[in-house]
Amino acid sequence: MLQFRAVDCDSGAPLPTYVPGYISKTDIYQDGTKPGWNWFTYSASYQQYAVPGIAPDGAAATCVQLAQEGGLSFAVVQGTAEGLQPFTGVTAVEVWLKSDAQITDITLTSTPQGQLPNMKVFIYNFETKNYCNRDLRTGNYTPTATAPGDWFQLTMPFADFSCDYDGALPTQVDRIDFQNPTDLPALICLAGLRLLR
Repeated sequence: MLQFRAVDCDSGAPLPTYVPGYISKTDIYQDGTKPGWNWFTYSASYQQYAVPGIAPDGAAATCVQLAQEGGLSFAVVQGTAEGLQPFTGVTAVEVWLKSDAQITDITLTSTPQGQLPNMKVFIYNFETKNYCNRDLRTGNYTPTATAPGDWFQLTMPFADFSCDYDGALPTQVDRIDFQNPTDLPALICLAGLRLLR
């Protein structure tokens, strides 16, 4: 039977398997999700995992249309295991966002074309559903950069989420969501989601 395993290049001896595995602890979404991260939506009438070439750097971006309380999620399954813990040591969350709406009428969309989408952002433990103490609103932050195509870059300090009680400490959270907080549809594209340390 043929087996694949990691071995030392010189001796051919098997290398110890690292458990639980590897995840990206910096990039979550950059031209697609990075190792260990899952992408999914809820209450979305439209979703595209990777729209080629539309991100500020020419990479792919993910675009969704969300109903009220619909969201775009990124999670590491059982990410609180030792060696994973993606939010340990994080100082800020950086993301590029843009409206994907083709209209500016605020009675028809919560994300008018050309404006920074005002999304609710929260962090929590995917398995236990313990949430950090504060949800953030992207509209409360001043963009740190802009790019052609109406892209806005935000840097949200991790301390603002108040992940400060047992059950939702930085070592115990493994999911971040961008949610539509209004009763109107939210059409957004997201690129360059990173954890800064």
